[in-house]
Amino acid sequence: MRYCRILLPLLLLAGCAGLHPPPVQNTNLYLLEAQAPIRHAAVKRKLVIEVGMPHALPGFDTPQMAYVQQPYKLDYYAINRWADTPAHMLAPLLAQALEQSGAFRAVVRAPSTVPADLRLDTELVRLQQDFRSKPSKVEFTLRAQLVDLHHDRVLATRD
Repeated sequence: MRYCRILLPLLLLAGCAGLHPPPVQNTNLYLLEAQAPIRHAAVKRKLVIEVGMPHALPGFDTPQMAYVQQPYKLDYYAINRWADTPAHMLAPLLAQALEQSGAFRAVVRAPSTVPADLRLDTELVRLQQDFRSKPSKVEFTLRAQLVDLHHDRVLATRD
């Protein structure tokens, strides 16, 4: 009986030693980056523009990378992901492009305590790889809205 108390736990431990956890696939992380050509605007406005945090439509507000193989069905890659949501990675790229344009006195990112004249609001409408055509193509749609903060009105909206 005393040997059973010692031998049974040892046998149970030895039996568990043969179990291995399932292999874990490494996740590939990707960044959104852009290197826009530096073009200085012909006219530098004495305006401060605030770049709002971009929003994303449902299905695209995730670090998962989306693709489509059939209409109206959004799928996601298993091991490929964005390092953050694309909308969050877009804000610094937009601010950088506006700064490099030289069109504004200053570019600030929301939220900011600096009073701004204009605000650029953006919404990620679509960022997906479409396999319905050969070769596949990336579809990217961004909706941008420029708001005059002094008069509380929309100056322009573009997709």
